Amino acid sequence: MPAVHLCFALEFLALFLDRATPVTGDAIIWIIDGVLVAAALILVVVLRRDPQGERHPWALNAFAAALYAGFVLISLTGDGPLDLQEDVAYALDVWLLLVVAVTLWGLHRAPPGLRRDWFEDELALAMLAWIPLSFFTALEAMQSGPEVPLALIGGMAVAGFIYADRVRIRGLLAASALSFVVAVWYWGVERAGALGAVIALAVTAALLFWLSGRIGRDSDRDRGTPGVGGPASAD
Repeated sequence: MPAVHLCFALEFLALFLDRATPVTGDAIIWIIDGVLVAAALILVVVLRRDPQGERHPWALNAFAAALYAGFVLISLTGDGPLDLQEDVAYALDVWLLLVVAVTLWGLHRAPPGLRRDWFEDELALAMLAWIPLSFFTALEAMQSGPEVPLALIGGMAVAGFIYADRVRIRGLLAASALSFVVAVWYWGVERAGALGAVIALAVTAALLFWLSGRIGRDSDRDRGTPGVGGPASAD
């Protein structure tokens, strides 16, 4: 609930400033930005003083909500006071990378009391969010051809897949595979027409076949039973 309260507090503050004060819309956005930054810094201090999460177990959820609220406020700030138009994509890219970095820190470097199982789901969601954001960055902000989204999405998908395979995060494995498929399909259709779609279909089928086999072997090993590529049973 503290995470929900944080989001509603920002909304109610914006509504109060709009209805009860002569503050302009752009100024309201800047004020909300400042409040969010201040709230995030306060939550960081709270988390640093309570690394086991015993006294303030709510602070981590509230901090995560502040990070995701940043996407909304960056969009509003870029569209309003800064008038960045399509260039707001670069700011959103940086913020998404920041969220990923914080999540990775939470998975591997945070004190045990601040680690959560849902961090793995956050990485999978970030990978999926990277798909439309990469298209927006490449096609709108950079005005590029299909090779750039292929590189952005495909490169991140490969990196995510390698990492997820190493640490056994199945959700990220699936999200990375989907991202790679989307990138290859888009490039194939844009550059080679029907032939590209056929090639993309072949690559997609091969990737999914290999991925399903690998996940199956991992599941067998986790259950302690021999799978397709597992150890042979003793006679």
